[in-house]
Amino acid sequence: MRTPPFPPPQVGYRWYDSHNVAPAFEFGLGLSYTTFSYSDVQVSKSGVSFTLKNTGSRDGAATPQLYLGFPASAGEPPKQLKGGRKYFFFSSCGRSCFCGDIFSFFSPSPLMQ
Repeated sequence: MRTPPFPPPQVGYRWYDSHNVAPAFEFGLGLSYTTFSYSDVQVSKSGVSFTLKNTGSRDGAATPQLYLGFPASAGEPPKQLKGGRKYFFFSSCGRSCFCGDIFSFFSPSPLMQ
């Protein structure tokens, strides 16, 4: 018995992105009383690393989100959320961050056909 391939789901940000519609409120949008900076962004085969720093005068949290675009031949939505994590910082503090295993996408296994 062969299992038919299923297209990736078109819900949430994937639907908005696929139909070129700007959402009223972006994913993760929230009120913050501080500011953050990103620097030292490096991309490798194992993932993406960067430095995140609280540049404001108050303690706060940031949730960096990493979106990747795949070639049209992959049959994936224009962009996919591949990494995201919440970090808490004291004022004027920062740290190195890493998002790994980001270059994979769903492909039906030949063993399932």
